[in-house]
Amino acid sequence: YFQGTEVENYLVVSNENNPKEISELMQKCLDNKDKVMKLYEDFKKYNLKEGKRLVKEYLDIKGDKNEK
Repeated sequence: YFQGTEVENYLVVSNENNPKEISELMQKCLDNKDKVMKLYEDFKKYNLKEGKRLVKEYLDIKGDKNEK
């Protein structure tokens, strides 16, 4: 979900069956709480804007097909 973003470095584990990695990532988040919250907020705003753009693009394409 966060692929290719800086948020991925804080919230995504490479192996969900590795408790040591999960623990280390949790500690990293706690140590950088303010930064993680800012990155997530920026991601959330971008994701919402991009989602709306994609829906509009889809509806525009679908509308063009219905007119033909």
